[in-house]
Amino acid sequence: AMKRFHKDLQRGSGERMIDWITRYKDARAAARLSDTDIPEEQAGWFLKDKSNLTDAQIQLLEVALPAGDDSTQDQVEGPL
Repeated sequence: AMKRFHKDLQRGSGERMIDWITRYKDARAAARLSDTDIPEEQAGWFLKDKSNLTDAQIQLLEVALPAGDDSTQDQVEGPL
C-alpha cells in the first residue's frame, strides 16, 4: 500500500479530475488502514503534486482557494 500510494499514485494523462480525486481518496483510505498515510498537513501538497497540472493550472487552483489556505485536499474533495 505504501509503494502504491507514495510512488505509483498519480493522475493519468487525460484522466478526468473527478476520477483522479476518487482514486486519490481511495488510496488515502487504504494507506490509513495500513498506517502508511501521509500527514494531513502534506495531503494538499501531495494531491497537487500528483495531479500532473501545469504551472498555470496550479496557479488557478491556488487563486481559487482562500488566501493562506494550505488545505487543497479539503477544498477539492471535502472531508475524507
